Amino acid sequence: MGEKMDRRKKYTRMVLKDSIIELLSEKPITSVTVKEICELADVNRSTFYTHYADQYDLLTKIENEIIDDMNTYLSSYSFTKEDEALLMTQKLVEYITDKKLMFEILLNENGDSTF
Repeated sequence: MGEKMDRRKKYTRMVLKDSIIELLSEKPITSVTVKEICELADVNRSTFYTHYADQYDLLTKIENEIIDDMNTYLSSYSFTKEDEALLMTQKLVEYITDKKLMFEILLNENGDSTF
Protein backbone atom coordinates (compact mmCIF):
# COMPACT_ATOMS: atom_id res chain seq x y z
CA MET A 1 0.00 0.00 0.00
CA GLY A 2 2.88 2.38 0.82
CA GLU A 3 4.30 1.99 -2.68
CA LYS A 4 0.92 2.85 -4.18
CA MET A 5 0.77 6.03 -2.10
CA ASP A 6 4.26 7.01 -3.24
CA ARG A 7 3.23 6.65 -6.88
CA ARG A 8 0.08 8.64 -6.22
CA LYS A 9 2.05 11.44 -4.58
CA LYS A 10 4.55 11.46 -7.43
CA TYR A 11 1.75 11.61 -9.97
CA THR A 12 -0.02 14.42 -8.09
CA ARG A 13 3.17 16.47 -7.89
CA MET A 14 3.88 15.82 -11.56
CA VAL A 15 0.46 17.04 -12.74
CA LEU A 16 0.68 20.09 -10.48
CA LYS A 17 4.12 20.94 -11.89
CA ASP A 18 2.92 20.42 -15.45
CA SER A 19 -0.11 22.62 -14.78
CA ILE A 20 1.84 25.56 -13.39
CA ILE A 21 4.31 25.33 -16.27
CA GLU A 22 1.43 25.41 -18.75
CA LEU A 23 -0.08 28.43 -16.99
CA LEU A 24 3.31 30.19 -16.92
CA SER A 25 3.49 29.83 -20.68
CA GLU A 26 0.42 32.10 -20.83
CA LYS A 27 0.83 34.57 -17.96
CA PRO A 28 3.14 35.68 -15.12
CA ILE A 29 3.34 33.85 -11.80
CA THR A 30 1.70 36.82 -10.09
CA SER A 31 -1.46 36.12 -12.12
CA VAL A 32 -1.48 32.35 -11.59
CA THR A 33 -3.81 31.15 -8.84
CA VAL A 34 -3.89 27.91 -6.89
CA LYS A 35 -7.46 27.45 -8.11
CA GLU A 36 -6.33 27.55 -11.75
CA ILE A 37 -3.49 25.12 -11.09
CA CYS A 38 -5.88 22.70 -9.38
CA GLU A 39 -8.50 22.94 -12.10
CA LEU A 40 -5.95 22.27 -14.82
CA ALA A 41 -4.40 19.39 -12.85
CA ASP A 42 -7.84 18.05 -11.87
CA VAL A 43 -6.75 18.03 -8.21
CA ASN A 44 -8.56 19.34 -5.14
CA ARG A 45 -7.18 22.46 -3.47
CA SER A 46 -6.72 20.54 -0.22
CA THR A 47 -4.51 18.08 -2.11
CA PHE A 48 -2.48 20.97 -3.49
CA TYR A 49 -1.98 22.40 0.00
CA THR A 50 -0.86 18.98 1.25
CA HIS A 51 2.16 19.33 -1.04
CA TYR A 52 2.76 23.08 -1.42
CA ALA A 53 2.10 26.28 0.52
CA ASP A 54 1.11 28.29 -2.58
CA GLN A 55 1.92 28.75 -6.26
CA TYR A 56 5.22 30.44 -5.38
CA ASP A 57 6.26 27.47 -3.25
CA LEU A 58 5.48 25.13 -6.14
CA LEU A 59 7.55 27.25 -8.54
CA THR A 60 10.44 27.40 -6.06
CA LYS A 61 10.36 23.62 -5.65
CA ILE A 62 10.50 23.19 -9.44
CA GLU A 63 13.47 25.56 -9.66
CA ASN A 64 15.27 23.79 -6.81
CA GLU A 65 14.63 20.43 -8.46
CA ILE A 66 16.19 21.70 -11.69
CA ILE A 67 19.24 22.99 -9.84
CA ASP A 68 19.62 19.66 -8.01
CA ASP A 69 19.22 17.78 -11.30
CA MET A 70 21.88 19.94 -12.93
CA ASN A 71 24.28 19.35 -10.05
CA THR A 72 23.67 15.60 -10.19
CA TYR A 73 24.06 15.59 -13.96
CA LEU A 74 27.34 17.48 -13.83
CA SER A 75 28.75 15.51 -10.91
CA SER A 76 28.36 12.30 -12.91
CA TYR A 77 31.24 13.45 -15.13
CA SER A 78 34.90 13.60 -14.21
CA PHE A 79 36.66 16.67 -15.54
CA THR A 80 40.35 17.53 -15.51
CA LYS A 81 41.30 21.15 -14.95
CA GLU A 82 42.09 21.73 -18.66
CA ASP A 83 38.84 20.25 -19.87
CA GLU A 84 36.65 21.53 -17.08
CA ALA A 85 35.32 24.81 -18.48
CA LEU A 86 34.58 23.55 -21.98
CA LEU A 87 33.13 20.19 -20.96
CA MET A 88 31.03 21.63 -18.15
CA THR A 89 29.59 24.20 -20.52
CA GLN A 90 28.87 21.46 -23.05
CA LYS A 91 27.13 19.31 -20.42
CA LEU A 92 25.06 22.27 -19.20
CA VAL A 93 23.94 22.99 -22.75
CA GLU A 94 23.01 19.31 -23.20
CA TYR A 95 20.97 19.39 -19.98
CA ILE A 96 19.19 22.59 -20.96
CA THR A 97 18.49 21.20 -24.44
CA ASP A 98 16.96 18.07 -22.92
CA LYS A 99 14.62 20.24 -20.83
CA LYS A 100 14.14 22.98 -23.42
CA LEU A 101 10.42 23.64 -22.89
CA MET A 102 10.79 23.85 -19.12
CA PHE A 103 13.65 26.37 -19.43
CA GLU A 104 11.85 28.43 -22.07
CA ILE A 105 8.90 28.87 -19.75
CA LEU A 106 10.82 29.34 -16.49
CA LEU A 107 13.16 31.88 -18.07
CA ASN A 108 10.58 33.90 -19.99
CA GLU A 109 8.98 37.09 -18.69
CA ASN A 110 6.25 35.08 -16.91
CA GLY A 111 8.67 33.02 -14.81
CA ASP A 112 10.52 33.85 -11.64
CA SER A 113 12.99 36.66 -12.39
CA THR A 114 15.29 35.48 -9.58
CA PHE A 115 15.70 32.06 -11.20
